[in-house]
Amino acid sequence: QHYFIQSNLSLAMVFVSWEDFSRVFSNKYDTYWWLGADYHQKFGDVWPHEGEQPPEGYVFSSGQDLNTAMLLAILLTVVRFTFERLVAEPIGYWCGLRHKYPGTAAGPNERLEKLIRKTKKPSEKELAEAAKESGIEIRTAEIWMRRRRRELVPSKLRKFTESVWRFVFYSFAFALGMTTLWGEDFFWDTILCWIGYPEMIWAVKKKIYYYYLLEGSFYLSLMFSQFLDTKRKDFWEMFVHHIATLALIGGSWFGGTYRIGAIVMVTHDVADVFLEVSSSEDKF
Repeated sequence: QHYFIQSNLSLAMVFVSWEDFSRVFSNKYDTYWWLGADYHQKFGDVWPHEGEQPPEGYVFSSGQDLNTAMLLAILLTVVRFTFERLVAEPIGYWCGLRHKYPGTAAGPNERLEKLIRKTKKPSEKELAEAAKESGIEIRTAEIWMRRRRRELVPSKLRKFTESVWRFVFYSFAFALGMTTLWGEDFFWDTILCWIGYPEMIWAVKKKIYYYYLLEGSFYLSLMFSQFLDTKRKDFWEMFVHHIATLALIGGSWFGGTYRIGAIVMVTHDVADVFLEVSSSEDKF
């Protein structure tokens, strides 16, 4: 066993190094190779795959895949809102959750509405000016702000539907990831992820390609849909999180490290399944 481990470590040292990784984006490998044939033909460059066909069951990775991911992200956003409305919301109602907020509604007030959209905790001076322009007392304005802040908090039903959607997606993504990677040698011995690198980056198995495409488009959809959802206090933190996730997915794709990248994604997917289950329980 000790000899086997040493042998694998030796293979890793022989087959991958920082020099190997840096060559992916060097002139030797024709910088921007991943932008695809159309880009290189337009600017007169030589594409590494010129005149070649990928092996059966493989595709050439390309920066043009981003266009496909964007379209799929839009489709996933539509599917998400449809699923939440037609499936998750009825389940939430059946469980006793409601959109309606307890207590008296704030009521319409254009000036105060503009103020609370600017800041949920205005200063005394700002509140006094808004109350004066609205023709109401400061105390009435304070009550309105308190009621409106309560209404702006996403209801338990809204949070539940979002959790159910993410639970369904992560469950599907985990199942797809396991189906994709189960028969791959590198899934069981991660040292094999690096054998042949970086020469092996030019073609990727179709099933891994589709798995990457699904994951990337999902996080794109999450980033876009944030601007359609009720704005929460952790809005920018989650936005940065989605950007970082997309950077990691894109970096591993364009850098040709999609073998280890796929393993990392499936590991995160299974963790997110249990995270969304526990999150759904908190809504009751």
